[in-house]
Amino acid sequence: MTYSQDDCIRDTREHIAQVREFMIGFSREILDRSLKHDQSKLKSPELEIFTEFTPKLKNSTYGSDEYKSFLNEMDVALKHHYSKNSHHPEHYPNGIQDMNLFDIVEMFCDWHAATMRHDDGNLIKSISINKNRFGYSHDLKRIFENTIKKVYKYSVLYGCTDGRDGGFYANTQEELYLKIEADATLSDLEKDDLKYGFFREFKNHEIETKNVCWDNCLDVCWYVNKEA
Repeated sequence: MTYSQDDCIRDTREHIAQVREFMIGFSREILDRSLKHDQSKLKSPELEIFTEFTPKLKNSTYGSDEYKSFLNEMDVALKHHYSKNSHHPEHYPNGIQDMNLFDIVEMFCDWHAATMRHDDGNLIKSISINKNRFGYSHDLKRIFENTIKKVYKYSVLYGCTDGRDGGFYANTQEELYLKIEADATLSDLEKDDLKYGFFREFKNHEIETKNVCWDNCLDVCWYVNKEA
């Protein structure tokens, strides 16, 4: 039996329709979750405890000892919250390994929104901290970071030989520079390197996608999302 171009076009259109149907179904699940997200926080026993600790968490640094102490004090509310919400790894016996793609998408969006409630919130740093906290792979970490690149126009990722790593993201260069300047873990020279390049090649020009490593001490990747 001869397989013609018309046959190929027919089969491809059927495949496209099937994928479209699956993606629409996926979108419906995500939309449904968006409408139900964190509803358990609006009732006891979560409401009273989150009312007390939300301002405290806002003024703490994610992953710090102070932050962890607040979580310990919130134990009753958190156990209830995790039991009712599958976008938390703590919901499952085996943590993140038991999660599905719907859980992962909602979790990532939850992390993104949570960083906006912290005075020094940074999604890239949260992803790095959570890699150790929840034990997910480097591949998943990179997928999360790549998603940030798709959401924001500018993002900068860096790694140092002393073990520090992190990054910044923004929709304008000015906002990007402000975030870099506010990071107390970086020296003034490192901040300038991140903002302007080692040879200050971005001082008077638009940032472009580029990866460089200087003297094996600081590895930096600038990324520009042309679609943002």
